[in-house]
Amino acid sequence: MNVFKNMAPKEILERIEKDGATTDPAYLIALIDESGILSNKKNALLRIIAITDLLNQEQHLASALRNYLVNLYNAYDPLILYTDAGILPGHGFFTEAFKLIRYKILPPLENKSGAQYLVRKVFHNKKDYRNFSNIDPDLWQRLFEAIGIDGDVLKWQHQSLNYLLNALMILSQRITAIGLEPEVISKLPEIEDLHSPFFGLYREVQQYVDRFKNDNSYISNNEEDYRQILVMCSQCEASIDELHKHKDKYGISINLAYYMVRLEQHVRRLKTILQLIQLNDTTEFNKTLFGFTGEVIHSENKKYSLKKHLNDNLSLLAYKITEHTSLKGEHYRTVDRREYYSMFKSAMGGGLIVAFLVILKVFAHHLNLPPFGEAFTYSMIYASGFIVIHLLHYTLATKQPAMTANTIAASLDGTDKKDNVMLKTAKVIAEISSAQFISLIGNIVIVLPAAYFLGWIYFYATGSNVITGEEANHMIASLHPFKTGALFYAAIAGVFLMSSGMIAGYYDNKVVYSRIPERLKQHPFLKRIFSERLLEKLTGYLKNNLGIILGNFFLGIFLGSAPLLGKFFGLPIDVRHVTLSTGNFGLALQSSISHLPTGLLLEITIGIIAMGIINLFVSFGLAIYVAVRSRSLNASLMRNLLHSINIYFRARTADFFIPPKKKVDAETAT
Repeated sequence: MNVFKNMAPKEILERIEKDGATTDPAYLIALIDESGILSNKKNALLRIIAITDLLNQEQHLASALRNYLVNLYNAYDPLILYTDAGILPGHGFFTEAFKLIRYKILPPLENKSGAQYLVRKVFHNKKDYRNFSNIDPDLWQRLFEAIGIDGDVLKWQHQSLNYLLNALMILSQRITAIGLEPEVISKLPEIEDLHSPFFGLYREVQQYVDRFKNDNSYISNNEEDYRQILVMCSQCEASIDELHKHKDKYGISINLAYYMVRLEQHVRRLKTILQLIQLNDTTEFNKTLFGFTGEVIHSENKKYSLKKHLNDNLSLLAYKITEHTSLKGEHYRTVDRREYYSMFKSAMGGGLIVAFLVILKVFAHHLNLPPFGEAFTYSMIYASGFIVIHLLHYTLATKQPAMTANTIAASLDGTDKKDNVMLKTAKVIAEISSAQFISLIGNIVIVLPAAYFLGWIYFYATGSNVITGEEANHMIASLHPFKTGALFYAAIAGVFLMSSGMIAGYYDNKVVYSRIPERLKQHPFLKRIFSERLLEKLTGYLKNNLGIILGNFFLGIFLGSAPLLGKFFGLPIDVRHVTLSTGNFGLALQSSISHLPTGLLLEITIGIIAMGIINLFVSFGLAIYVAVRSRSLNASLMRNLLHSINIYFRARTADFFIPPKKKVDAETAT
C-alpha cells in the first residue's frame, strides 16, 4: 500500500525532514508522483512553480530535501550511469539487436546497487523523459536553485569526485579504442595511429586525471588543461564529421555507422562529465546537469527498446542509401520543355519494351512449368526487360518515385524554415511531378497499342492468338478495380518499387564502401583477358550503374515471384503494375472473342488509372518517409514545406504537369 497516496508535496517534504538521513527512494518517487511535476505540460508548469515557491519560503524544507538527495546519490554507484546510460554498447549492431529481442522475452537481472536502478524506480513512467524535456529549462533551473543544487553537488565526498574522474578515463579509453578500429582508420587514411585525435584525447585526459588526484590545488589552476581536452574533443568531432561529409567517397556500412554513433555519444558524454567537474558557475552547472538528467531519463525509459536501437543506427545507413538514389533521381526532373519531350520519348521506349515482356510472359505461362519454375522464369523475364530498359536509356515511370523522393529530401539538407528555401524545394517537386506525369503517359500510350499489334502480328504469322479467348476474358477480369483486389495488389507493387529503389542505393553504397571497381582492376584474371583501357571503362560503368542494374533485377524478382508467394502461404499477395497491366489489357483486347461492353471498358480504364496513381503514391510515399527519417527532418519543417507546395501549386498549377518553356526562378514564380 502506498502510504504517500494523495499526500501534499509539503507533507512529503516534512516527512523527509523528520526521517533525517534516509536513503529510501520512496520519498522521491512520492514527491514526483504526488506533486504531478511530470504530468501533462500545463499542470506541470504550475506545480513546479508552486514547489519552487514553497522551497524558497521554507528554507528548512529545502535544506532537508537537499540533504536527502545527497544521501540518496551517495547510496548508489553512479559510475555506469556516467559511462553507459544513453550510449550504445560495444556489442555491435546485430548482437545488441538480438540481445534486446531476448530481453523482451526474459528481462535481465537488475543491479540494485547501481544508480541506473534508482533512475528507473524514480522515473518509472515510460513517458517521463518526454514530460521532463517539455518543461522550460528555466523552471528546472529555478527549482534546482531553490533546493540549493550548485557546482559542488556531485563533489560532496571524495569518492563522488573519483567516480567522475574514473568516468573520464573510461570514456577516453573507449573513444581511443573505437577511433582506432581498422574500419574507422581505413576511412581516415590521413590520420596515423599515434597522431590520431582519438589517441591524443586519451593522453590529455590521463594527464588531467593524474594531476587532479595528486594535487589538491589543481582544481583552481587547471583551466589550460581543461581547454586542451576540449580542443581534442573538437578534433575528434571533426574526424567524425569527415566521415559524415564524405560518405559518397568512403561509403558506409552498418558497423561503421554503429562506430560513428558510439564515437559521437562518447565524445559528447566526456564533455558533459568534464563540465560537471569543472564548472563553478551555478547557472551553467545546472544547465549541464539538466541536459544530462534528460539524457539519463530518456535512456532508462527506453533501455530495452528495439525500435530506439534501430532508429539510432539505421538512419546513417538509410542516409547513405537515399543519398545515392537521390543522385539518380536528378535524371528524373524536367526543368523545361526540351527535357519534358525527351522524357516522353524515353518513356515510349520503355513502354515498347514492356509490350514484349507481356508477350514473353504469356509464352512462359504456356510452358506449364511447376510453380517455382514458373515464378523463376517470370522473374528473369521481368528482370532482363527492366535492365534492357536501363541499358537503352529508356524510362519506366513507376521506377522514378523511389529515386526522386530522395532528391526532394536531399534538397532540404541543412535548410531552415525560410520561405524562399521551401519554395525552391516546391519547385523541385513540380519538376519531378511533371516528369513522372509525362513518363507515365509515355509508357501507357505505347504499351497498349504495341501489345495489341504484337498480338495481331503473331496471329497473322501463326494463325492463332497469343492467348485464348477464355484467357483474355480472365486477364481483363483480373484488372477490374472493384470486383478484384487489383488496387490492393497495386499497393503491394508500390512497396516493391520502393524496395527496388532502396536496393539500388544500397548497392551503390556497397560499390563505394567495398571499393569494388578498384578491386576489379587488380583482379589477376580480369587483367589477363581485358586491356587496361577496357578494364577501366568496365569498372567505371559498374561504379555508376551496378546499383540501378541490381535494383531492376530485384524488381523483376519481386514482381515475378509475388503470386507464387501468395499461393504458397495462402495469402492475398499479387501485384498490379500499371505499365504491365496496360500491356496485358492491350493483348487481351486483341484476343478477346466477345464484344466488351462500353461500361466494362470504362471501368477497366478507371482501374488502370487508379493502379498507376497507387503505384506512384505508395512508392513515393514510402520512399520520402525513409528519406525524411534518414535526414531527421522535423515535423514543423515538413508542415512548412507542404504550405510552400500549396502556394507554388496555386501560383503555377500547370508546372506540375507541363514545365514552362524556359526555366523559372522559384521566388519570381510565386
